Amino acid sequence: MEPNQKKTFAIIAIAVVAVVALVLIGARQGFLRNGAHVLNGNQETGAAKTPVTYSPDVPKNIELTKPTSEALTNPGSKTGGQTRLFNISISKSGFDPDQIVVNNGDLVKLTIQSIDGDYDLDLPSIGGYQFVKKGESRPIGFQALKTGTFTYICRDHCPSQGIILGKFIVK
Repeated sequence: MEPNQKKTFAIIAIAVVAVVALVLIGARQGFLRNGAHVLNGNQETGAAKTPVTYSPDVPKNIELTKPTSEALTNPGSKTGGQTRLFNISISKSGFDPDQIVVNNGDLVKLTIQSIDGDYDLDLPSIGGYQFVKKGESRPIGFQALKTGTFTYICRDHCPSQGIILGKFIVK
C-alpha cells in the first residue's frame, strides 16, 4: 500500500469511528429512534416532545366513522352504546383510518393489521396496547366512557418514522 493510500484509509477509518460514536451517543440520548430522527420538543429542558394523548375537546358537527360492522350493545343500559368494529391498517404512510369517531358508551373493537413491517398501537389515555407483526392482524377493545379526543400512537415499532399518530374521538 502506498503512503497516500494509507493516509486515505486512516482518514476513512477515523471518519467511520466518529460516525459510529455519534450514532451511539445520539441513540443513548434519545435523538434517534428506529433509525429515524425524532425531533425533541421542549427547548428549555431538552426533554423529548411527547404527543398530547387526551384533550376534552370534541370538534363540533363531527360525524361518526362508519364501522366495519356494528350491533346494539345493551338496549336497556343507561350508557347505551353500540358495539362498533373497525379495521385499522398500519404502514409506513401511517394509520388508515387515522381518525375514528364514536359515541360515548360505545364498545369499540379494533382489528389492527400491519402492512409492511412490525408496528404497535398504543392508546395511553385508555390503557390499550397491541403489537402486530408484518402481515398479521391483532384485536384490541375497550369501552368509550369519556368524551374527548384521544391520540393513538405507533410508539415503539415504527420502521419508517419516529412516531405515527391517529385520533380517536368520543362524542
